[in-house]
Amino acid sequence: MHFSTSVIPILAFASPVPHAEASSDLVARASKTGHTCTGDFDGTPYAVLACVDIKWVSKTKITAVLSVRDSKADKNDVYGYYRVCWYDGTCKDYTQQRNSHGAGSTTTSSSKTWEKKGVNIKSVEARACVDDAGPNTCIHGDALDWGVKENAVASIRF
Repeated sequence: MHFSTSVIPILAFASPVPHAEASSDLVARASKTGHTCTGDFDGTPYAVLACVDIKWVSKTKITAVLSVRDSKADKNDVYGYYRVCWYDGTCKDYTQQRNSHGAGSTTTSSSKTWEKKGVNIKSVEARACVDDAGPNTCIHGDALDWGVKENAVASIRF
């Protein structure tokens, strides 16, 4: 008896499903969650750290949780908020979270859902402020674009 050991190549092709349309709410390789922060971790130079944890629900909708940490023992309250921007050129500030508990403490908001029907979200940006005696000192980081998982901490005073 003689058996053949030759290999037969097998080719596989994806076949499209007729009459199926891709969802406009999903983008290939987009992360389902995001995280962005602004401020500092060691008490200098800003005395505040604000972070936003984001769930990208769809192109037009997010769920977000804001955390604010007081990182300096200077007796000033701190607060944070986040800014959502859309592709129609508008932006809106959401959920001011205050922290009056002193150095090293962190306060966290409850989860909030935001949507602007029919307009895709462009980005979300954390903002952090120290409630000074005079004008407040506020900073913001780089905007986290839709579907991106994480930004590095980089802050700009405004």
